[in-house]
Amino acid sequence: MNDGNYHGMGMSEDGHILAQCVSSSVDWLMKDLGAVDDKSGCGDRANARYAEQAGSSSYEVVWVDDPESDVELAEVRKRRDSL
Repeated sequence: MNDGNYHGMGMSEDGHILAQCVSSSVDWLMKDLGAVDDKSGCGDRANARYAEQAGSSSYEVVWVDDPESDVELAEVRKRRDSL
């Protein structure tokens, strides 16, 4: 049973972790990471960190429902592992 804490992570295309959030629900986690509405909460921090790392303040938020089987996320993990 879930204890009410949901963990989410923002990653760049090359696998760098940009932000992590713990939220009380999936809905709040999506909002905190900027997957819905404006980039807010952890999304703001990801935006700032992305600008520091990549020289750009724009990024696309992609929500992954099943991280264990997502093909694109598997590719990002491979890139991260090769860092």
